[in-house]
Amino acid sequence: MAFRAYLFLSLITLILIAYIIIYPSLAPVGKPEEILFLLPPSLYKPLQPYIDQFNSDSSAYKITVYVQPTGSLITRIRLSGEGDVFGSADSEYMRAMLEEGLVYGDKVFLVSYSIPALIVPKGNPSNITRLQDLVAKEVKIAIADPETAPSGKMAVNLLKYNGVYEAVKDRLIILADATQVAKQVSLGLVDVAIAYHFIYYWYPGETDIVWLDPTEIPGIDCQLIGVLKTSKNPELAERVLKTILEKARMDSEMRKLGYFQAIEDLKNITPYTDFQWPIPPACYMGGARG
Repeated sequence: MAFRAYLFLSLITLILIAYIIIYPSLAPVGKPEEILFLLPPSLYKPLQPYIDQFNSDSSAYKITVYVQPTGSLITRIRLSGEGDVFGSADSEYMRAMLEEGLVYGDKVFLVSYSIPALIVPKGNPSNITRLQDLVAKEVKIAIADPETAPSGKMAVNLLKYNGVYEAVKDRLIILADATQVAKQVSLGLVDVAIAYHFIYYWYPGETDIVWLDPTEIPGIDCQLIGVLKTSKNPELAERVLKTILEKARMDSEMRKLGYFQAIEDLKNITPYTDFQWPIPPACYMGGARG
C-alpha cells in the first residue's frame, strides 16, 4: 500500500515537472530585477510618468527611485556604493562624479537645459519686474539649499554675480529642494523664488515667471543623467535608462513642463533671441544627446 502511494506521488511530481518545462509560464514568477535610479526632484518630476509606465509594463525589471537633492544623492552613493542610474540637476555635480570615476563617461545623457529666472505667485502681488526689486522691496526670497541643491547654488551665485547678495541675504528663505521652492511660491508663502525656469511650468496656474535681463544671467546650465559604475549590470541600466529617455523625448508633456534638449527650442518660450551665455562643456559631452 505504501509502495503504491509512493508511485502515485512520484507520478504526480513527474507530471508537474513536465508541465513546468513545457509551459514555463506556469512556473512561479521570480522577483523582478531592480534598477535603482537616484534622482533629484527636478528630474524625478518630469520622468516619473515614464518610470511608472515602465514598471507597469515590465514584469522582469522594476525601477526603484530614491529622490533627494543632487548633493545628498552623491553622498549616499559614496557611502553605500550602490545605485544604477544617477541624475544631476546641474553639470557641475555630474562633472565631479565623472572625475571621481563614479559614472561612465560614455553613458551620460542630456535631459534639458536650465535658465535662471524669478518665479512669483500668480498675479505677481509684489510687482517684481527685475532683479533689483529684490533689493528695493522688503520681499521674502525663496531658494533651495545651496549646500546640496544646484538651483540653490545657482541662486547664490546669481546674486553675487550681480553684486546684491549682501543686501538680500538676510531675507533668503532656504528650503530643502526645488520641489519645496515651487510649492512655497505656488501657495503664496514667499514673494519670489530664484530658481530655474521650469519651476514655473510645474504650477503654471498658480505662478508667474519674470525673465531676467540677459546681462544679469552669468550662464545657463543643463540637467544630466547617467549610468553609475556601482551598477552590477551597467548594460541593463543603460538600456532601461534609454527606454525612459526615449519615451520622454517623444512625449509633449516634457516640453509642457519646460524641459528642452535644444537651445533653439528654448527661444520659443523665452524673450531671449541670442543665447550667448557660456554653456558648461559637460552639456556637450559625448553621448549627451543619446
